[in-house]
Amino acid sequence: MLSVGPYCPPNYYCGAAPTTPPTTFSAVATPVKGSGAQSGGTVTFAVQADCGGGNNGCPSGYSGAIGVVLVDQAVCSPTTNCTSATFMVDVYMAGG
Repeated sequence: MLSVGPYCPPNYYCGAAPTTPPTTFSAVATPVKGSGAQSGGTVTFAVQADCGGGNNGCPSGYSGAIGVVLVDQAVCSPTTNCTSATFMVDVYMAGG
């Protein structure tokens, strides 16, 4: 995860940017099953309902955009791994 920003769908008011992702936010990448670009890996993003509840939950809801960069284990240069461009994952959870 690279950054957290406001959730701004088209033609909609952008709320204040959160300072952190939801408490229970997770991202898991599956291993690539081949070599070269477009070889079939997947990334799954998840947040538990109510952000896990309790003192660290988000009973009023959550809205934000989380910036993500994928880092490949392939070496692009002697000191750098290959990376994707930054992409945003919108997270909107209604309160209650």
